[in-house]
Amino acid sequence: MRPLHAVSYFLFFQLQNGWQLCYPPALLEHCCHNSLDRHKDLNILQTIFNGETMTINISCRLLWPLLALFLLLDPMDCSGAEKPAVTFEQQKDKLVIQIGGKPFAEYVFRDPKLARPHFSNIYTPAGIKVTRNHPIEEGDQQDHPHHTGIFFTFGDLNGNDFWHGKGITKHLNFIVYPENRPGTGFFVVRNLYSSPDGKTPYCAETCHYTIDVVPQGYRLMMETRISWDKGEFSIGSKEEGGLAARVATALNVENGGTMIDSEGRSGGKAIWGQQADWVDYGGLLQGKHVGLTIMAHPSNFSRCWWHARDYGLMGANPFGPLNKKNLRKVIKPGKSLELSYAVLIHSHDQKGQYRPAEAYRQYAGPKR
Repeated sequence: MRPLHAVSYFLFFQLQNGWQLCYPPALLEHCCHNSLDRHKDLNILQTIFNGETMTINISCRLLWPLLALFLLLDPMDCSGAEKPAVTFEQQKDKLVIQIGGKPFAEYVFRDPKLARPHFSNIYTPAGIKVTRNHPIEEGDQQDHPHHTGIFFTFGDLNGNDFWHGKGITKHLNFIVYPENRPGTGFFVVRNLYSSPDGKTPYCAETCHYTIDVVPQGYRLMMETRISWDKGEFSIGSKEEGGLAARVATALNVENGGTMIDSEGRSGGKAIWGQQADWVDYGGLLQGKHVGLTIMAHPSNFSRCWWHARDYGLMGANPFGPLNKKNLRKVIKPGKSLELSYAVLIHSHDQKGQYRPAEAYRQYAGPKR
């Protein structure tokens, strides 16, 4: 058994009985940097520094995220094979991300035609692109050019429609530059939301991105904290908002693809405006069953309502019910809005080999 796997199994019995966890400070610091201090499940009761170890009394509610994290830190998979490296090449306005030397995605932090960062040109482990081309190419559906791969934004922030580009989300800097590791990679950015002319700032966000190689595919996790000390800001109820994805033209429902949610509904008409934990959008492409699953973490302030369209769009929006007039969430100065999502990018030989409900459980933990 690999050392970290052994530690994980040991932790299972330790934490179930409310015992203490002792582990080197450097590793715990790495854990917190990646995930722990951003989980709302975290309940640290006491921290003691003692020589070469850090002793923490920790609640059992952290059990599953903690075990998952220790497994994540191990560069070997359960078969003993080394996981492919997640690598980043920083260019002028974007990160080019590869996994195992093959394209995975581009993180565009400055786009001359769209005033917000986004992930574009997303590939599955089989090397099949599952998001619409960006920039849009001949043969793609030409509608909604602002639907760029995977993106996070608001339909109504202080009365401005950032979804349709009537507001600016500016990349300020990398708080943590991309780090290449076997089986995982991460980076942290700082963004500023401001008025369409860029003169009036509304709020700022610190966004953590983690890319993991997991048994069912590639998992992109996003954890964002949005705040503004200089004044309050508010977010209205619009169908457009939250974390969204635009799938490849060949995968949309209109072209034979499928869209299903955690409640068993299928298709845009049935899913739109409903609450669900996850939505999967995919289909058969180049002989593989491929797609994306957007998953909203249960620690978010609200279960998400879904903006879902058969032409290839899905979006997880906690600011609902959708399109409800005069419904707003106000964030006071010094307070913060924290949201967590993941997207599972998958490809399999047989449709039944991918189980979105299991992918969600592995991300969010067992139901409470």
